[in-house]
Amino acid sequence: MSQVTSVQADIASEDVDRAILYGFIGRMLQAAPTEEDLQAIRGLQADDTPVGQALAGLSTAAETTTAEKLLRAYEDLFIGLGRGEFVPYGSYYLTGFLHEKPLADLRATMSRYGIERSEGVSEPEDH
Repeated sequence: MSQVTSVQADIASEDVDRAILYGFIGRMLQAAPTEEDLQAIRGLQADDTPVGQALAGLSTAAETTTAEKLLRAYEDLFIGLGRGEFVPYGSYYLTGFLHEKPLADLRATMSRYGIERSEGVSEPEDH
């Protein structure tokens, strides 16, 4: 799963793999998988670890679906009528509401570390 570049040479391979996996999960939460995504998922290599077996299951599932079906499922899950089935914001699960104190606390922490929200991004930071 990992491709180590010269910039990544000082980073442990499992940390590189973890970052790639987190990036993949983030991408799947951001938008429905495209046909190109499905092709990549179908080509995943698995091993006997729990994560490897989960990737094998994901690869197998990708063989039996289409990007169109996944788009409909994504819209039901994240968008829905009024609100999707899943709300990917920490404040909602901690307080029952969006844009509450947990988000304000996160923003304060990010500010202390010099992390700023990207311009043009409308998603709250607690996603």
